Amino acid sequence: MNLPNQQRGMTAIGWLFVIAMIVMVMMTVIKLAPAYISQFNVASVLSSMKSEPGIGTMTAGEVTHTIMKRLDINMVTDVQAGDIYITQQSNNRIIEIDYQVQRNLIANVDVLIKFNNRIEVPLR
Repeated sequence: MNLPNQQRGMTAIGWLFVIAMIVMVMMTVIKLAPAYISQFNVASVLSSMKSEPGIGTMTAGEVTHTIMKRLDINMVTDVQAGDIYITQQSNNRIIEIDYQVQRNLIANVDVLIKFNNRIEVPLR
């Protein structure tokens, strides 16, 4: 029979299990954090395009070139020019960046993260 004063805490196996879970979570965070930091930079570049003077008069190629230059300055390598979609709808131009990031998690297990950012700017 176990008396309350003999029950003092977790066993070594219990501690190993808890430590293994913490290590797995930390490794996941370490491997996925750069993708989310890049996403923050993409969102910031796209939101800064709203206040860009003359964005409504630029061609689709000029807008794509401007976005790619800004992403290059921010060292975002996950977005390619083909991931930028520019469409026109009534009096607005819709600029959308839709891309995926694939990261290796453990051995042959990969994580696929999909990002989609979108803004609307008035045509002038």
